[in-house]
Amino acid sequence: MNVKTFLNNYVETVNRIRPKYMDSDCCIAIARINQIILEDYHFKVQPVTVQLEIFNEAFVKKGRPPKDEHETRAWADEGVWKIVLGWRQNKLAPGKWPGHLVSIVNNQHLLDITITQATRPHKNINLEPLVIATINFSKPLCIRDRDTYLFYDFFWNDKTYLNSPDWQKQHKDFVKEIRSCL
Repeated sequence: MNVKTFLNNYVETVNRIRPKYMDSDCCIAIARINQIILEDYHFKVQPVTVQLEIFNEAFVKKGRPPKDEHETRAWADEGVWKIVLGWRQNKLAPGKWPGHLVSIVNNQHLLDITITQATRPHKNINLEPLVIATINFSKPLCIRDRDTYLFYDFFWNDKTYLNSPDWQKQHKDFVKEIRSCL
């Protein structure tokens, strides 16, 4: 089995089991689990903090950001929509982390299993967990997933997730169940 096929099977397995253990906004826990399990299979796994901007097709067709708040509201009425995971300027409630964490595997594949937290069908944003094969993570990554456009900006030096209880836990029951399915 090649790496891409294995990773796709792995992501499908994790995504199927995840609701039993945690919500979809659990990027730190999932990145930790990715590291625990995939390193057992001799993969190099690097968690990376990202800011992910997600645009529906209507937004992309506009060709530019809205000029002001008035235009933002008018566009929203037209179905133009953007979501940001890991927005760097967010002021969050205590205990929340203002980032989004993905896993880079063997310096070639980006795993974003928790991207589904941004799904908004009523805004034409429908997302599935991703395995993206690429060779260059040194600059922002832009991809199209069906009618949704994704813009990943990498913050390689941001390791603030290491202080999270979700990173420090071993998630033993979840890990055991994933292993039994692989």
